Amino acid sequence: MSATARVHIVGVSPRTGTTLMAEAISTCCNIGAYSRRERRVFSEPPSGADIYLSKAPKDIMTVGPILRVQPDLHVVCMVRDPRDVITSMHGKAPNRYWAGLKFWNAYLPYWRRIRDHPRCTTIKYEDFVRDPDATQRRLSTKMPFLEREVPFSKYHEVARPSQYSRDALGSVRPIRPTSVGRWRDHRSRVAGQLDLHGSITEDLVALGYENDDSWLQELEGVTPDRSRSHHSEYFSRPDLWIRRSMGYVGALI
Repeated sequence: MSATARVHIVGVSPRTGTTLMAEAISTCCNIGAYSRRERRVFSEPPSGADIYLSKAPKDIMTVGPILRVQPDLHVVCMVRDPRDVITSMHGKAPNRYWAGLKFWNAYLPYWRRIRDHPRCTTIKYEDFVRDPDATQRRLSTKMPFLEREVPFSKYHEVARPSQYSRDALGSVRPIRPTSVGRWRDHRSRVAGQLDLHGSITEDLVALGYENDDSWLQELEGVTPDRSRSHHSEYFSRPDLWIRRSMGYVGALI
């Protein structure tokens, strides 16, 4: 490859598995350089690296314009059941839910704009943790330069994540589906988020997480928990404007 191939991981919300995916790729594939903290897609890659891996979930709103002008950019977008997303916690705030549905509602339309781009690979978190090696093969098929050195299923045997990543992951352990469907242990939280942000049933059906709205029966009689998340509950207009505009600024850069 004559230029640096950039693999950038984004997500339809925080807590969609972007850190685990980044650590798995950096540990198990032939990556030349990896940014262990979030690094925006329009930042310069380090010199001398033939393959550079970075991640920033919020860049889902940014990568569209940059994909048009940067032929060496490849995007991996993580999608996860939003009910598990909003009931997930982070090591930096272990006593509070990390993120609400504001991210899902804001980010999902941007994923729909890029999902069919030939250099965008969408990975469902649930598929990743249920069959990590199949996910690795799929990534290598979409990005042939991403050669396997260790199977994703053995990631935990060789991983050495930074403290920053450990805060997000909790610990280094085998990639398994232990957190899939855990939202059922936090139904009050789900009910509260639906009260604050509206229905997600249409999205759940479109993404194959539900067949219809019958899942709402599981929330009947549940007292909604509207307590605040670690992140603010709503975007301000200036914040949204900045997030949306950065893609065009990055394309110009």
